[in-house]
Amino acid sequence: MRTALAPVHNTHTGQACDNGMLPISRWIPPLMDWFKLNVDGARNHNTGFAACGGLIRDHDGRWVRGFARSVGVCSPIEAELWTVHEGLVQAWVLGLKRVVVEIDNTWVLRLLSQHSRVESSMTIVQYISSLLSRDWSIKLVLSFHKSNAVADNLINLLF
Repeated sequence: MRTALAPVHNTHTGQACDNGMLPISRWIPPLMDWFKLNVDGARNHNTGFAACGGLIRDHDGRWVRGFARSVGVCSPIEAELWTVHEGLVQAWVLGLKRVVVEIDNTWVLRLLSQHSRVESSMTIVQYISSLLSRDWSIKLVLSFHKSNAVADNLINLLF
């Protein structure tokens, strides 16, 4: 198992994030033999109802699988975490061994860093940690919201 927070270069803004990585501002295909999982979570502030959505594409940008589902009432961070979990489950079921996960939330990326996963008392983080420890290569990267537009549109189907 290899999980990494991959440095990402953004030629559009040139601005570094506070974690030292540059977010992706548009969708960029993964390397050959890799797959890209774009995820997004959302929460209705009035009801607390949350949903998650995402999609997996190959190195040619071809759609492999998409998902959108309700996650019940939870915090915005939990909605994002459930999205990462659901996407990793989908990738594992498909037998994918090399996956880049694009996340548009810095807090989620921090929570999923090796050190934070060990210290987290959140059950969903423990579930994700279990998935990340399996025999596959996962790269967690920060992206701008607009590079996850398709994942965002999938969630909007539920609201």
